[in-house]
Amino acid sequence: MNIHYPHYTDPKNKPEIVRIWKERRFTKCPIAEANVTEKEYEGTFVEYYFINKKKKRVHVPELVILVKWL
Repeated sequence: MNIHYPHYTDPKNKPEIVRIWKERRFTKCPIAEANVTEKEYEGTFVEYYFINKKKKRVHVPELVILVKWL
């Protein structure tokens, strides 16, 4: 995902938070020599709307706020 979204607490874009949730997920380890191929993490995510420069309401389905490696 190479899209830049404004921060969900930035008052300039008038964000409207829909929900904040925590979820455990697995990701592939980027280091080839590592013994563990998949790492587990607990992420805190936010779903929100904001107003862009063209005054349109844009939905951000999932943005990672915090990652905690387990």
